[in-house]
Parts: sequence; structure tokens; C-alpha cells
Amino acid sequence: MRWFDTASAVSLPAKEVELLRILIRVIPFLRQHVVRLEEQNRLLAAAATEREHRLQQREAELTDVLTERTRKFQDREAELTEVLTERVRRFQETEAELARAIAALSQRVARLSEHNRWLAETAMDAGSRFEGWNEDFSDLKQRTQGPRYLPQRKRVLMVTPRRI
Repeated sequence: MRWFDTASAVSLPAKEVELLRILIRVIPFLRQHVVRLEEQNRLLAAAATEREHRLQQREAELTDVLTERTRKFQDREAELTEVLTERVRRFQETEAELARAIAALSQRVARLSEHNRWLAETAMDAGSRFEGWNEDFSDLKQRTQGPRYLPQRKRVLMVTPRRI
């Protein structure tokens, strides 16, 4: 039995009846086409899901690499900062030591200059006192049979730092 009653059926124009018959014949092909499209859609969805999964894996790997490189960079930066700090500290120590040495040498130069001034004044005083002696000893030099230049006693001047 058909699902519709032919007696109560509305009469349709011939064109519409023909169209319905074509649709009834085409529906199984359309169903097959829909099944194929659904299968392709499922395959595409699975491929998209797989690609998304791989993309997430790559992003995670990239994040790990970037995190590791950032950590290494920070470690290297800390190491360089430590080395730089140590070098600055040593430079400052050396600079302070140099400043102390310059101050000590400046004091010594000042003392030596003062001592040289004193020696020059003393030599000039002694020279003025002994000017007349040169004539008295000229005949003594002529009588000496020895070498022309007599060795003189070496005198050593020792300058020590002043204690304050």
C-alpha cells in the first residue's frame, strides 16, 4: 500500500509529476553524494584536528626552546654582570692604590726637593767659607807625587719618610 491515498490525491500538473518522478530517481544518487560529502567532511575534520595537534606540539616545542634560551641568556647576563662588577671593584682598588702611590711619591718628591734646596744652601754656605782655602792648598797640590785625582770618600744620603 502506498503512503498516500490515490483517491484523495490532489491532481498535479504533468510538469510537476514529471519533476517528482525525476526527484525520486535522483534521490538515491543524492544520498550517495551526501554520504561521500559527509565522509570527505569527516576526513577533512580529522586532518584539521591532526594539524591543529601538530601545531600545538610545535608551539609547545618553540615555547620550550624560547624558555631555555631565555634562561641561558639570563644566566649569561648574570655571569657577565658578576664579572663586570668584579672588574670594576678591582679597577677601583687599583685606582685607589695608584692614588696612594702618587700621593706617597708626591710627598717624597716634596721632601727630596726640600732636601735638595737645603743641600744647595749648605753647599753655597760652605763654598763661601772655603773660597780662601783654594789658594792656600794650591802649592800642596803641586807637591803631591800621587795621581792627579785623589779618591774621595763616598757619602750616601738617605731619605726616610717622616713619621707623623
